[in-house]
Amino acid sequence: ARVQLMLNTQRMQRRVRGLATLHRTLYTTVDQTTINGRDMILTVAEDISHLVSIRGLKIETEADPVNLFPDQAVPLSMLLSEALTNAVKYVGKPATGPAYVRVQMQMTEDGEVNLTISNSKGRFLQTTDDLESGGLGTRLMRAFVRQLDGEQTVEETDDAYIYRVQFQAKGFEPEQTDTP
Repeated sequence: ARVQLMLNTQRMQRRVRGLATLHRTLYTTVDQTTINGRDMILTVAEDISHLVSIRGLKIETEADPVNLFPDQAVPLSMLLSEALTNAVKYVGKPATGPAYVRVQMQMTEDGEVNLTISNSKGRFLQTTDDLESGGLGTRLMRAFVRQLDGEQTVEETDDAYIYRVQFQAKGFEPEQTDTP
C-alpha cells in the first residue's frame, strides 16, 4: 500500500511538473502569446528523463517549430506528459538493439499537427509494481485529445507501441463576453 501511495504521489507530481513546465515556457517567451511546440517537447522529455530510473534510456525527440496558443499548448503539454510516461512505463528491451522512446511532431502545410510517441517492445525494463495503473492517465489523454479537437490512434507492431494524435493548429480565440 505504501509503494502504491508513493507511485500515485509521483504521478501527481509529474502532472503538476508538466503544467509548471508549460507556464515556465509561456512566461519566458518574448511575445508571451504563443509557445514553441518543439521547445515544449524538449523540455517535457527532459523533465521525464530526469524522473526515469532506467539506465541508458534516452527519450529521442524530433519536432518542427510549431507555434501554439495557450488554448492548445496546455492540453498538448499535459497529453505529452501522460503519453511519454506511458511510453517509458511500457518500454521494453528488444531482442536486438537498444530500448527506445521517441517523440516526433510535424506540422503539415495545411496546419495539421501530427504527434507520434513510440516505444520499443521486449523484456520490460520496469518492475511489475511500476506497471500497475488505475487508468487515470488514459482517461486524461482522451480528455486532452478532445480539448485539441483531435483524433488519437494506437498501433502495436511486432517491435513497438505507437501512439498518434492529429489536430489542427488554431489561432487565438478570445473569450466571448455578454456585453455588447
